Amino acid sequence: ATKKEVVPETKLEEIIKDADASHLAKDYFEDTTEFLRQELKLHNIKYFTPNEWVEENIRMFTEEHKYYSDYAVENWKPKKDENLLSLLESQKKLKKKYEKEEAKAKLKARYKNDNPERSIQTLYRTTLRNHIKLSDIADTKANILLSVNAIIISLALANIIPKLDAASNRHLMIPTLIMVCFCVASIVLSIMSTKPNVTSGEFTKEQVKNREVNVLFFGNFHQMQFDQYNWAINEILKDKDYVYEALTKDLYYLGIVLNRKYKILRWTYTIFMTGIIISVISFVITFWLM
Repeated sequence: ATKKEVVPETKLEEIIKDADASHLAKDYFEDTTEFLRQELKLHNIKYFTPNEWVEENIRMFTEEHKYYSDYAVENWKPKKDENLLSLLESQKKLKKKYEKEEAKAKLKARYKNDNPERSIQTLYRTTLRNHIKLSDIADTKANILLSVNAIIISLALANIIPKLDAASNRHLMIPTLIMVCFCVASIVLSIMSTKPNVTSGEFTKEQVKNREVNVLFFGNFHQMQFDQYNWAINEILKDKDYVYEALTKDLYYLGIVLNRKYKILRWTYTIFMTGIIISVISFVITFWLM
């Protein structure tokens, strides 16, 4: 009988190790290692950035792994060395990329610190948006009060007032009159709160040069020719401080308009609430006395 060749246990272990690490010397090594990185991430084992993963692979290639069998050393090691060179090139590219991004971020942060223009513009933009939103809210509240009071007056005219001619309903005259009067007062105040206040619509060059007019408000230029208004805008744009002053003036006058609107709205709500309470009490007293 022919004797079978017996492979030593240590030699067998080396062959198995080489076979397990054969992908390090394959053309598809880059895809395989990326799949492994994603697998570690998806299973929440460990997350590596692309740069960290390349460094981890380089460390494994140079410090932890080697081929043991003669076949692996002869046939796989050259390709493994090529893959190592590819990793080193990727490391250089990633390092340059991160250095460039870091320098860009530092420059951007420095620009923001040295140049507060962006913060100033954000301040004006946010404040102007808040003013416009508050103005819309005030107009919406006024429209709600107009609608509610109009409905109340319509119901009163259609259902209550025609019946007051009857002698049996004369006692409802005073409560109805109180309710209608308060509703009319609420409607008038609601209209006043939304009533626009438009000025003359013209300004002179002297006023622009002396910074005495708000050229950003339409009420100050709606009757002027385009050439005159265009000159005024160009005059403002020549001086950055003048631009900010014009924006500040526009915000200030918007605030004054808002104050007027909300002040009238407060009175409107107070009168409406008072009128409803007094009307209900009047109706109750009238029915109770009858």
